[in-house]
Amino acid sequence: MLNRGKVKNHNKNNGFTIVEIAIVMVIFGLLMSMFGSVLASYQLRQKYEVTHQRMAVIQDAIDEYLELNGRLPCVARMDRDPDAAGFGVEAFSTGPSGERTCRFGIAGTRVFQQTAPAVGGPVPHWNRWGSVPVRSLNIPDEYMLDGWGTRFTYIVSERQASEVTPGVSM
Repeated sequence: MLNRGKVKNHNKNNGFTIVEIAIVMVIFGLLMSMFGSVLASYQLRQKYEVTHQRMAVIQDAIDEYLELNGRLPCVARMDRDPDAAGFGVEAFSTGPSGERTCRFGIAGTRVFQQTAPAVGGPVPHWNRWGSVPVRSLNIPDEYMLDGWGTRFTYIVSERQASEVTPGVSM
């Protein structure tokens, strides 16, 4: 028996044309670029939020340290790795009479500041640059870094980080 009804065409392909695939790829690329820019914006915002949150914690810790000790902490050395001794600890030297002075860190500008009349005029001192002394401030080690993984720079006057002398104002 002959089948005279429908004749199947075996030459027709049941796939997508190149134009259809190209259109789908263009739409997919547009969607991915929009998603990528939203993701990049979100990640940037997260880095800013982490940085601002850590800065607030550092400021609160410095304020508490000042209240407890009557002076600001010295800088921490910037050349210390997290697993090294002295990482995040304020760096200072002790003089022969027991006075405590910030001597490490990068020496910044030399400053002359008027002090009490008993001192007899302007007294020179140095500003020190270094890292935040997170361990001396009792905050986690990761708070030494901003949202991008860069160490915060902490600058303090030697005079403000020295032992407080009664009757001399900062």
